[in-house]
Amino acid sequence: MDAAILYPQIGTKEDSANASGSLHAKVGHLDNAIGAISAKNIINYGSAVKSIQRGTGILQTTNNEVAVTISSVNVNKTMINFLGASGTTVDTGHHFVRLSLTNATTITANRQSAGNGPAAFSYEVIEFY
Repeated sequence: MDAAILYPQIGTKEDSANASGSLHAKVGHLDNAIGAISAKNIINYGSAVKSIQRGTGILQTTNNEVAVTISSVNVNKTMINFLGASGTTVDTGHHFVRLSLTNATTITANRQSAGNGPAAFSYEVIEFY
């Protein structure tokens, strides 16, 4: 059997980090990759998620739009999830509720028409590092 297959090249301290080089070079490459991930705080904090906020709001019978205040987030690193809406009558417009992250501290909810009753909605805001 070929000795190179049984005993892969271990390398020396002078080997540069390389994913396809000697064992020493591969370890160096892995160390660099872990350092890059750690610099993004993913390992330090155990997750890429910085914060999660959940809540509810109500579009009153006469309102087509309402603003909800949240804790400040970086809008460039944040997503909002619409978790659902419900109404007390058939014609509340709750089927057409839309959410948007208006600024760092405001979610705006609106619906096509006010309808005949209030519509409650739920949201989730996820901010990433």
